[in-house]
Amino acid sequence: MNVLCWKCQGIRNPSTVDGLKGIIPLTIPDIVFLSESRCLQRVVERLKREVGLKNFIVVDCDINQNPNGRMSRAGGICLLWKEDVEVSLLSFSKNHIDVWVGGVNSASRWRFTGLYGFSKAEDRHKTWALLPLKVSHLKPSKSDHLSILVEIRSVQVEVRRKKKRWRFEGYWLQDEECGEMVRRGWQSSECVNDFMKVCQKINNTRKVLGEWSKLKFGILKKEIELTRSKLAVFYEKAQGSYREEECKVLQDKLNDLHLHEQQRAKVMWLVDGDQNTSYFHQKVCNRKRKNTIKGLFNEEGVWCSRDSELEEIVLGYYGSLFTTSSPKNMDIFASLFQLVVTSTINEELKEFSQKKKSIVP
Repeated sequence: MNVLCWKCQGIRNPSTVDGLKGIIPLTIPDIVFLSESRCLQRVVERLKREVGLKNFIVVDCDINQNPNGRMSRAGGICLLWKEDVEVSLLSFSKNHIDVWVGGVNSASRWRFTGLYGFSKAEDRHKTWALLPLKVSHLKPSKSDHLSILVEIRSVQVEVRRKKKRWRFEGYWLQDEECGEMVRRGWQSSECVNDFMKVCQKINNTRKVLGEWSKLKFGILKKEIELTRSKLAVFYEKAQGSYREEECKVLQDKLNDLHLHEQQRAKVMWLVDGDQNTSYFHQKVCNRKRKNTIKGLFNEEGVWCSRDSELEEIVLGYYGSLFTTSSPKNMDIFASLFQLVVTSTINEELKEFSQKKKSIVP
């Protein structure tokens, strides 16, 4: 289970929402905690639909009137989580949300407390004393605060690298070169057999499109990742060696790269619309959830979740299913069924098959 925590500095900012949409597909969090949201409940209700999270708890921000008459927002926290995650609220305040994660009788039930630290330096130790955790920061996005990822595992999980499945990307169709790449791949075939020729054409087209996409679109993604990595270095350095000017240059460059990426997909964005984001995200989540095997019971009735255990259970089941038990007296069993293909018909079929083979060049 993954938990994403982010001091987002105002979730009403479109750039912040775009940054969150970019982080969630990469980290696939089950729970998201946002502090300094600077918003009310109705904003979070709209946000959860956009990022594909079903449930939420909100503590509204403070709205104050400044001496100049303008209204300002401060604070605000919220907790969002997936539909298949069970969360029970324990307590909350303007600085924390405390919940149980998991069912009452679940062995893997655990407690999560999302904190929004006090701004005064003399009070900060009180906040961190409640969380004796070693946290890791993700690479920066569109905020000058780093998001935090906490990975929690109830058991040791064996991770196997899976080969990425080839897929035709919809955004390829928005590029004029896509049609030419398909024609180039489809024309290259040297097979004589019609069936094998079609198979080779499909395979060649797939290779051409893959190489073209890597050169055409892969450079921008690598540039964004490289800029995020460089920007992360500045946040990890001590305050004395922190060069704010260079950091700002990298932050502006990252914003420009994100803007260019959005402009490249502008046609598709206008067709699909922002209102479809939740639909597509939920569709992908449902398919992933449907295709995921979290565990199986073995022959002794013990629940197993490790990859090696699952592999052994599946191989054992289908191995016994398709392995003969060498039954005896099969003639008695077969005599119960009416004979359909007689010996004469069987001989005629053999003769026809031999004639067909002699005709084929």
